[in-house]
Amino acid sequence: MKKKLIYNLNKIPIVIFALMLCLVILSYIQYFNDYYPKELFKTYDEIKENCLSDNFDEIDICRAFGNNKELVNEYLLNENPYENIKSLDAITLTSEILRNTIFFIMQPLSALLIIISVVGRNHKEFKSGMIKNVLMRESYKKYIIDKIKSIAKISLFTPLILIIIFIISCCITKFNFTPNISKIQETFSYFEWKYSNYLLYGFIVCLVQYLLSFSYGIIGMLSFLKNKNSIVSIIISYILVIVLTLFVYLVVGVYILGGIFNLNVAADMNIFGYWYFYENTNYIIVVMTTLVIFLSLLSYLCFYTRNKERVVLENEKQVV
Repeated sequence: MKKKLIYNLNKIPIVIFALMLCLVILSYIQYFNDYYPKELFKTYDEIKENCLSDNFDEIDICRAFGNNKELVNEYLLNENPYENIKSLDAITLTSEILRNTIFFIMQPLSALLIIISVVGRNHKEFKSGMIKNVLMRESYKKYIIDKIKSIAKISLFTPLILIIIFIISCCITKFNFTPNISKIQETFSYFEWKYSNYLLYGFIVCLVQYLLSFSYGIIGMLSFLKNKNSIVSIIISYILVIVLTLFVYLVVGVYILGGIFNLNVAADMNIFGYWYFYENTNYIIVVMTTLVIFLSLLSYLCFYTRNKERVVLENEKQVV
């Protein structure tokens, strides 16, 4: 019975992580279908085979080049899909997956998935009244710490997904970390510092995502402690995340730091956009913003849960 309960409590986070992995797979499929479709290779092969002959202007696929074989040679040299796919590097491919595929929806969706995982993992246990039985075997402090630890584990989902994407990109590109500058320097993915310090860049992104996910999880925990219905807890939590995002960006970033202190850092305070960064991103502002959010929410959670009687009374209201 106990094993079955543990399985049921952990089932939702497992399903959520599996959905994230499916999204990663779909993103790679979409990327290669969009940028390297089979038709592209077929067209290139047909042009190479037919458009270098003397009467190539009589062939439909070659008429776009007129009578100019130099244009054909230029196309074959610069638009070779076989060479382009070989020249892909792990850093560029990772960046492209994050921002130019369906994975882009993780920016607003990740908070919701973390909240569902936390609420789904803990709400049923809290609602069932198990807390009284647990507190007979262990201290209240240990119980709360265990809840925070469970959020800490679930918060690893987003950095793990980022690491998995990078590993997949490494495997696809055969661990090529040397970008083809002529091909990517005009894209949004490229800026020199990222490519020169890609491990540090990746660490910052993963750290920021972990702190944000932990913050979302804390909001979810505070919500399920006060709401009997898990769906209501999830909805309220996500609304609070949106309100927090708008507050940090508009009030702190635009009005206070921008309007009062004349600091142009609002663009670096959109916490929904912290899956990748631009060339002019202020990483100190990014890390400090997420750290302050995390520590503030963690402090409030500790303050709220230090009153054992209040938490137990909230639990008694929920038990059905």
